[in-house]
Amino acid sequence: MAKRGSGKAVGYIRGRVWKGKWAPDKICQENRIREFAEVDEYEIIKFGIEQQKFSLGRKTGFKKLMELLDLCREHDAAFLYVDIGNWRPNVVLNDLATQIKIRGTRKGWKFIAVPPDKKTMEAIERQARMENFESQRRRGKKPVEKKSKDLSDIEKWQKVYGVGRRRLKGFEHLYHGVDPIFRFIEKILKETPNLTNKRIAWKLDLEAYLTVDGERWTDETVRKVRGLIKTEEFVRYVRLRDDVDEKNFDV
Repeated sequence: MAKRGSGKAVGYIRGRVWKGKWAPDKICQENRIREFAEVDEYEIIKFGIEQQKFSLGRKTGFKKLMELLDLCREHDAAFLYVDIGNWRPNVVLNDLATQIKIRGTRKGWKFIAVPPDKKTMEAIERQARMENFESQRRRGKKPVEKKSKDLSDIEKWQKVYGVGRRRLKGFEHLYHGVDPIFRFIEKILKETPNLTNKRIAWKLDLEAYLTVDGERWTDETVRKVRGLIKTEEFVRYVRLRDDVDEKNFDV
């Protein structure tokens, strides 16, 4: 039997050049890819790193990315990169990831977003703070301090329940739209109380709903969401959002 993930792979590092050197998170991303490859039994045949572009540009602007993709096609190698979210925008990489999610792989090689570890994200955020401080210093200004302001109802709710950015994003995803995901699930359960999570996932896919990570639904993701929408913090969030939407509608 073939081993899980056995085969060749390439590693792509979304770098940042600062003061003539690669930012410290370069080694963090490389180590995270190596750890993932070791666990999933991939042989890394090449690493590629390049400065990320902030404009649409041409594909030739991502020379290393194109070279690694050619190796993937040639060796049926998996393409590994650390999923650092919106840090270091790469239009070509994002477009490729979207197309593969929609169409699936055709050549036999896999396109894998490796989950980041805490060390990598802390290094990236620390680098961003250093660059911002240096930019302010060069302009002869002190770093901009956040002015105190009155908290909105949502911000107060976040503070009370200790809801961070990632969890808030999940709440917003469930509430977003004309027919929000959580109401759609509640409607299904009201009509068929004993429906399994697997069947609910099937209905969500049928209506083209996606998870907060842009993936198709599974019985496990449905189970988690069903538990979440019953919590006090989510119920309170819905009430606050409904009040805000009602006020905006009145205006």
